[in-house]
Amino acid sequence: MKKALAFTAITLTLLSCKKGERFSDTHSENIKKETSTAPVAEIKEEIKPAISDSAGVYTLKYKLEPGKTYPFILSQKDVQSLSMGDKSESNTNETTDNISFAVNSFNQGIYDIDVHFISKKQIGSSQGKSIKVDTDGPEPKNENLKLFWKVNKALMGNSLKMKMNESGNIISFEGFEPIYTKINSTVNNAVKDAKQRKSIIEGFKQGFNEEALKAQFKTNINLFPEKGWKIGQNFTESAQLSPDGKIKSTTTFSLAKVENGTAEIKIKGGIPKKSNKQSKNGITQTVSLEGVQTGSLKLDTETGWMKSSTISMTTTQSQTLSDGKQSQTATQKNISTTKINP
Repeated sequence: MKKALAFTAITLTLLSCKKGERFSDTHSENIKKETSTAPVAEIKEEIKPAISDSAGVYTLKYKLEPGKTYPFILSQKDVQSLSMGDKSESNTNETTDNISFAVNSFNQGIYDIDVHFISKKQIGSSQGKSIKVDTDGPEPKNENLKLFWKVNKALMGNSLKMKMNESGNIISFEGFEPIYTKINSTVNNAVKDAKQRKSIIEGFKQGFNEEALKAQFKTNINLFPEKGWKIGQNFTESAQLSPDGKIKSTTTFSLAKVENGTAEIKIKGGIPKKSNKQSKNGITQTVSLEGVQTGSLKLDTETGWMKSSTISMTTTQSQTLSDGKQSQTATQKNISTTKINP
């Protein structure tokens, strides 16, 4: 009741204002002055980088910009040596693929990307002889290398359409058929033997198809566990290297640190040592295989894209023949180093 009376008193006071006085105008002007001087709070949505943490758990959500192109230069160097007694030989092969990812659009959590094949170079040496096949260079004079150069040359300048979600899961690749047509035409013009042509074309398709490219890029693009990753936390992947499953490779990934705009992932693993011994006709054969893998990957925390990576795998395979009195051992060692954006 007191509140109602108070309201009535105020109403009567307003009505009793002298003629010509405009209380409502004066009151409005006061409100305007108060409103104009009052601070306005701005609410901005926090824009997180591609690699960010919540309670110490880091996740990866790519933040690629439509209209921009991101580099993917893949280099692989293999150094192989074979020794038996006091004799040894070695050969080296290094391949560099220059690829780029051009982002067309980002809709409903899916990136539409053009994967451009720019150039390919292979250099090597064996028994004192060197080879070089470079799509940016002239056709080799060596007859055995000319076809290899022509096939690589036919691949360059082409593109595939790739669909990828924010986490780096590759959904699809499209655009293989026009490339296959170019390769077919190149091989048909360069090789007379029909069986050889068929073998070359089938070999190319086995290494250049949707499944093969998904597997190749997965290990460099889809890197973070879906549930996130803590500093120092490990997860391990394995792959079968033999049909019977007895020989496997394991790779352990560890999130080492996230600082100064870079997320660093450490890698270790390899092939646990396996040995097999068999005897026949008084001769014992012992075969062993072992591999050691180390490396690191560095990602840009703002975009999620690979800054650089280096992974090295050293495999050693030996074979020993013994009759109980004397033995002979042959050892093959291969050091394979893979780099991205070196």
